[in-house]
Amino acid sequence: MDEDIRRPPSLPVPEVGPFRRSFWKSPLRGPWLASFLSSALLPLIVICSLTGFLSHAAYNPDLGQNALFDEGVDLYFFDWPTGPTWLYALTQGLHIITGLAAIPILLAKLWAVIPQLFERPTARSIAHGLERIGLALLVGGSLFVFATGVLNIQIYYPFGFSFVPAHYYASFIFL
Repeated sequence: MDEDIRRPPSLPVPEVGPFRRSFWKSPLRGPWLASFLSSALLPLIVICSLTGFLSHAAYNPDLGQNALFDEGVDLYFFDWPTGPTWLYALTQGLHIITGLAAIPILLAKLWAVIPQLFERPTARSIAHGLERIGLALLVGGSLFVFATGVLNIQIYYPFGFSFVPAHYYASFIFL
């Protein structure tokens, strides 16, 4: 029995807007640019993440009013040292500088790979579908973490949730 008889005919995919291949045509886009930008982004994200987790430890969540989460939810690796006194300012400065420096590189990397985000069919297999879901979490988490971080620098909170827990949990989704 012929296999084509058992399969339903596939519907034609509309070639409109961002789903047209010519829509994203650029000589700069490609795996080489994404790799290059990833190499530049990696140290910034590592430094920003480590200093963010150090900042979280400096809140001293063992004190009752400083606890951000319910008991047993948080990760405590060490106690924040009492000296030198400038250590917290250093980690916060590194966190903000590397976070802000990573934003244009992240946006450039998203520009380099955006044709893959609009490829059709959306999921060719279960593994490909899981990969796409993972990419959605990565892209969404990164945009959320960096956008809320910039808004926090400006001390502007238009969202209806607490910044610190949301930023903290989104960093785990992003990482």
